[in-house]
Amino acid sequence: MPLRTVEKPGFLHLLKKMDPRYQPPSKHAMSRTHIPKLYDVTRQKVMRTLKTATNFAATTDMWSSHGMTPYMGYSVHFIDDDWTLQHIDLGTSFVPQDHTADNLKEAMGDMLEQWGLKASNQVCITTDSGANVIKAVNDLKWEHLSCFGHNLHLGITKSYSPTTHPEEHRAVSRSLGIAHQIVSKFNTSWKRKRDLRAAQVKSGKDPKSLISDCVTRWGSTQGMVKRLLDNEQEIRQVIANDRKISHLLPTWQDISVLEAINEVMEPLAELTDIMSGSKYVTISSLKAMLKKLEQDVLAPKTPDDDSNPDDLLSNKLRQNILDDLLPRYQSAAKMNILCVTSFLDPRFKVSYIIT
Repeated sequence: MPLRTVEKPGFLHLLKKMDPRYQPPSKHAMSRTHIPKLYDVTRQKVMRTLKTATNFAATTDMWSSHGMTPYMGYSVHFIDDDWTLQHIDLGTSFVPQDHTADNLKEAMGDMLEQWGLKASNQVCITTDSGANVIKAVNDLKWEHLSCFGHNLHLGITKSYSPTTHPEEHRAVSRSLGIAHQIVSKFNTSWKRKRDLRAAQVKSGKDPKSLISDCVTRWGSTQGMVKRLLDNEQEIRQVIANDRKISHLLPTWQDISVLEAINEVMEPLAELTDIMSGSKYVTISSLKAMLKKLEQDVLAPKTPDDDSNPDDLLSNKLRQNILDDLLPRYQSAAKMNILCVTSFLDPRFKVSYIIT
């Protein structure tokens, strides 16, 4: 909340009700005394922890606030003297310049310098697959590994790209388009929400709202599709009684395509959650995870009926994801990292190392 909140009449009235004796600090005291003091105490604590980091790995990403203000986040990961895996966010820096490789390179170097960390002790950095950040890392001659979650997101979205896979795009885009419209119509109308809730209760289901998705998070799309499929009959009841949206009644082809999408994506959601942990090491599992994807999760399934086009669609999506994902880890440098870390993990040792 803005610092001026502490001086707003409504907030002061609330505090008076809670405890008439309490006098809140002014916004100037907050900004000039309390927050700087808290920052100094926290920084000293972090500096003491960082001194135990003989070597460390890092992750960084660019993001924008709701006001489209650009920032760079930078985190380090290391094992301290007590053999505890530490995860520290060094900062979220305002980066107003164009996000060129040179500017990103300078911003990352400045971040390490501010905390007294040597780049030579940074064993690897994980980023997304943006050309600018990869060039910055390469120019710095830092060991680099692209983010598994981001690579998987690219593989999924490209599996039905209009430029590379137009046939899959036609099927998927229509059905997802219908799904988006249905979710939008329900989430912007209290009446439809009420009727859906009543239909869910009548069916003995827990009342749940429909889920909107985010274009940068493939998992949210899978969540949206699954929630629609789980409540298909209840949604149909509401739509059938509402002439304004009766044209949105999904056809059996739409449902079949959404089922194919969910069949492919649902197993990937669990694996992504496993690989997103910050309290445990994930890189040593990556080689095993890629093998699991190739031989099991994304392996072609034998259709029950060869004439069913949606069985074929799910197999095409699986293969398209693999074709985009696997080459991202086939370079000699990346394969060396995966092999060494897998070998050092007592769960795997040489299980996933060919030579």
